[in-house]
Amino acid sequence: MRGSLVLVCSFVLAMGVAHAQQTRLENMQNKVILLFTPHPDDDVFGAGGTIALLNRNHNKVYIVVYTNDDKGSYDPDMSSQRLAQIRKAEQEVSEGLLGTPKENIQWMGYDDGMLEQGLKPYTVPEMYFFYPSPQEANYFVNIDGVAELKFDAAAKQVSQFEPAVIKYRPDWTPEDLKKAKDEMRHEQPKKDGHYVEAFRYATGFNQY
Repeated sequence: MRGSLVLVCSFVLAMGVAHAQQTRLENMQNKVILLFTPHPDDDVFGAGGTIALLNRNHNKVYIVVYTNDDKGSYDPDMSSQRLAQIRKAEQEVSEGLLGTPKENIQWMGYDDGMLEQGLKPYTVPEMYFFYPSPQEANYFVNIDGVAELKFDAAAKQVSQFEPAVIKYRPDWTPEDLKKAKDEMRHEQPKKDGHYVEAFRYATGFNQY
């Protein structure tokens, strides 16, 4: 669901530390980008504009989704199994709008809230964490050119929004869709008058 973990929401770049920030993230081309996200929506809400820019620049973007997001519906007729199927389908459509093919989305398959610990440590050469706190943010990507595409993609995650989160329906009324997009435009961070996505940039440390 929206508003989730921070430390596992990140891009990992397949490049050495020597290349760190010589090229801005959104301007990179022909790289392999690996993004980890706890739920199938956090990536789009937190970094959808940046993902779109990376795909436009001919990078290979891969999404690793830790959980199936089978929690977070208030619909009494909704089962966990059905919700997981719905959110997987929504994620594939949503990421598809941003340019990520569904075969590039890898599902670890943990139930929401059941992610196992004890993963082996590895050295991370370069990382960008999305959903940082305002105090932690030290890197900003201008997404003016893809903001509406991001909002369109986010709107494909129908089950994450009211009224579908209360009583599921697979589509929008025109009024509800307009309201949701207006709220997204209002909530999207801005810097110097531009839509931005904020990250915490870090290099060369052990991550678990």
